[in-house]
Amino acid sequence: MNPPTGAVDPHQLRTTLEAIASIASQYLSESLQGNVPVRRDMTPGDIRELISIEPPAHGRPLEEMFDDLREILNASVRTSHPRFANQLFVGADLAGIVSEWITALHNTTMATFEMSPVATIMERDLIAHMCKIIGFTEGEGTFTAGGTISNLMAVTAARDWAYPNARANGMAGELPPAMFTSADAHYSLSRSANLLGLGVKAIYPVEVDTEGRMQIASLRAQIEKSIKDGRKPFFVCATAGTTVIITLASLLPPT
Repeated sequence: MNPPTGAVDPHQLRTTLEAIASIASQYLSESLQGNVPVRRDMTPGDIRELISIEPPAHGRPLEEMFDDLREILNASVRTSHPRFANQLFVGADLAGIVSEWITALHNTTMATFEMSPVATIMERDLIAHMCKIIGFTEGEGTFTAGGTISNLMAVTAARDWAYPNARANGMAGELPPAMFTSADAHYSLSRSANLLGLGVKAIYPVEVDTEGRMQIASLRAQIEKSIKDGRKPFFVCATAGTTVIITLASLLPPT
């Protein structure tokens, strides 16, 4: 019986992963020791000379990737370096590395329960757990790739609730919308207003205090202003733990 199209030879899988694991282990060890720079001083031209970005006319043996992989790692930012600092990400996580590998191994989709039964149940149960934590007894949700798409989905859901005909007919003829966001809110919210055809002028920024908390008096004033402007309030986004506040906090001396 011939193996199915696209099948991976188990022996080749083992030897390939062992070779890549050796490269990864050496890279991580060098990074953690801190004897190499956090980032090499390279221009875009330097990178193009070092690594062939141009797609080849024909496929290459997988083993030829190993040298490229070393160069890619050495030319990249070393997030596990002791002198690396970032407010959003740092280092490598063993569970995360293994999870990414397993995800690629079974290579399926979460579009339906039939195609991904275990992951579907994991998503539903974790969402139910998170809803319970914040007090949503009948809450719903979905996994997303990050905050940007999450904000877009949130604004879309609020628009569809406030403007039931918008999904079918668009916003033409509707009362102009008004959405209220923290003054420190992520730029993805203005992008969401643009993508949904609401217009960035629909956004009314709300003042925050020194800890990034939305000020209720400012929110009330902005809502009243939007109504006077002839707009319909439909969405409030309060932000907790913005990158602005986290970055400032990381620069302050310890108390």
